[in-house]
Amino acid sequence: MQNPLKRKRPCCVAKCENRHSKRHRFPKNEPEIFKQWISNTQPVNHHELSQEQIYNKFYVCDNHFQQECFVPGTHRGLRRDAVPTLFIKATNPNRNSIDPIKLEAYKKY
Repeated sequence: MQNPLKRKRPCCVAKCENRHSKRHRFPKNEPEIFKQWISNTQPVNHHELSQEQIYNKFYVCDNHFQQECFVPGTHRGLRRDAVPTLFIKATNPNRNSIDPIKLEAYKKY
């Protein structure tokens, strides 16, 4: 049972204020899915961080996943190929594209 006094980490999606739903870490063992999460969520300063740092620092809440992404009764709660796609507001015009040079850092994992 989760401690009610323990604060949940904030969702890394811009302007998401959800403080109650489950949080999900970036899928560090799935490099292609990891890249899609980065592309869709664009965490602050992600291009300056390693994959491990992103995994340890950023979380995405349930609000950003379609219903078919969930696997009830599992610890992880999400399918392995789940990608956050809902309620993601673009903060820059190139949000759906990442500079390939920046992705090189993620290819080694």
